[in-house]
Amino acid sequence: MIRQICLNCYKMTELPDAAAGTRVDCPNCGKTIDVPVKYTPDVATGGGVGAVTPPPTEVYDVLPGTDRPPPPTGVKPMSSDPTVPPVPAVPAPPPGVAVPPPPPPPPGEYARGCWLPVKSAWLAWVPLGCLAVAFVLSFFTWAKLAPGGYSVVTQNGWDAFFGWFGDNIPDVKEWKDLEETLTKTVRADLFILPYLLLLLPTIALAVIERVVKDPNTQRLPAPLMWIPQVWPYLLYLLGGLSLLLLVLLAFASLRGFAVERAVNDVAAAKYEKELAVNTSGSDLRKTNILVGQEVSRYAPKQTVWLNLLLLAHVLAVVALLVRIWLTTRGDRPAPRVGVQW
Repeated sequence: MIRQICLNCYKMTELPDAAAGTRVDCPNCGKTIDVPVKYTPDVATGGGVGAVTPPPTEVYDVLPGTDRPPPPTGVKPMSSDPTVPPVPAVPAPPPGVAVPPPPPPPPGEYARGCWLPVKSAWLAWVPLGCLAVAFVLSFFTWAKLAPGGYSVVTQNGWDAFFGWFGDNIPDVKEWKDLEETLTKTVRADLFILPYLLLLLPTIALAVIERVVKDPNTQRLPAPLMWIPQVWPYLLYLLGGLSLLLLVLLAFASLRGFAVERAVNDVAAAKYEKELAVNTSGSDLRKTNILVGQEVSRYAPKQTVWLNLLLLAHVLAVVALLVRIWLTTRGDRPAPRVGVQW
């Protein structure tokens, strides 16, 4: 039994001994493979590597000299089996004649591709860029009340930090009541407060990581003498802070900002008696529907700027995780990402 690896599908196949020196179809993929000729060590000389008799390479070496036919012109035998027909050699094109292009690949195979090596040289700037974008977006509106598409009450990151809100409230009684409720209830957000307090030092740390290449070879001012001690763990520190920023912002978004919660309080206060009486069943369902309708009249919503801010933090975390992974690969070639079509 002959064990042969197919060079087309790279699977091990088992062939009978009679297939030695012939061409057969692979039982796995169906493509033709060449089976090498068997050979026998010369045990009369003691065996070993030096005593191995190489197998014949052509059919003309195994026939008697008197019966050996002359090789055809331009034909090279591919096997020592006389039953296998020879394969004619492909002649070289004459000078000055262009070689035709190779045939297109069969259907189902990719013909083109675009690849981008994932290297730290450009990936190292992604976290800093994303954090800088996050700082700029903190001044954009994150939540608002916009009935009819008009922004009546707005709140950005720093408004949520200090417990403020911007208003363009019309001179209508119910809106004036809402303004009074907002003034009483809007306070500093418990999640935005630590978020913005951590955002600025995280950006500063990302700038230091990019500017200071090797702190052990540079003279640093006294306030920065701690950098060489934490430098080997700087990527891990940046990754942890970026992940914490993402978690704080995500929780604040899911919880709702102060202007959104104030509208819910106003609607619940309007149907306070009904909510106290109707505590279960269809009556409670009807009351909750009325509360939801009251909330929708103020059209509270979170803006696209907040979504872009969340995306920037996700990209920063992913880039830092990939950089940490690249540092564990040592001198191995950089991985690639791309598309094929």
